[in-house]
Amino acid sequence: MTETAVCPAKTRPVGGGFLGGGFLGNAIVFESRMVRGKAWRVSEQYRAAQNTALVAYAHCRKQAPKTLAVSRTSASATAGAGPTATASCSGKRKAVAGGLMASPPIQPSLEVGSVVTDSARSGAGRWRTRVLSGDAGASVTGFAYCAKQKKAPTALKDLGPTVTGDLTSTGVFSPRCKCGKTVVMGGFSQQGATALGLAYPAYTVSKRSGRQRWNVRATDIGGGALAVSSTAYCG
Repeated sequence: MTETAVCPAKTRPVGGGFLGGGFLGNAIVFESRMVRGKAWRVSEQYRAAQNTALVAYAHCRKQAPKTLAVSRTSASATAGAGPTATASCSGKRKAVAGGLMASPPIQPSLEVGSVVTDSARSGAGRWRTRVLSGDAGASVTGFAYCAKQKKAPTALKDLGPTVTGDLTSTGVFSPRCKCGKTVVMGGFSQQGATALGLAYPAYTVSKRSGRQRWNVRATDIGGGALAVSSTAYCG
């Protein structure tokens, strides 16, 4: 399933997010990125039929800085390894947002073959995307949306509680943006999962909450200890 949110005329997307349908671990989001410079597209794949919906969000502004360059980096891994892709902005450009596109995660056996675990800024001019993969391997493309400005959006990060138990959920809101700033984009990462098997996250939410926070939520698949973090990029 794929959904696309389009910004109104005379506005530009500064970022985007999603509300997925996999609250029982049956759906895995594998794409969340800007398209055509005016929309945000999200895709997820289902292990089982569900009466649920996928929602894509484009966070739009009238005076958003024009994205001067889109940096993309691809990586792949063979069986049992997880690829990481870090897209970098050139020169003095800053990463104002980032996106991801991974290989479809559900195998013909209906088992989960890969999951995106991290999508967050790594330094002022880089965006890092990480995937855990199973025996079939996986590929991922990370995107950094770059603009020419003096400073990158301020990052505010918080780590949620650790949960242990198959199909339990964990979530966290970022700290509030300060000094009247609003959320430009958000990111997520996880602690605990190092291989596809004992515990890994199926992200169900990564989106703005109000104007000043970013909300991240995930389902623990596998039953091991898992915690996720939410980062708001404020500007």
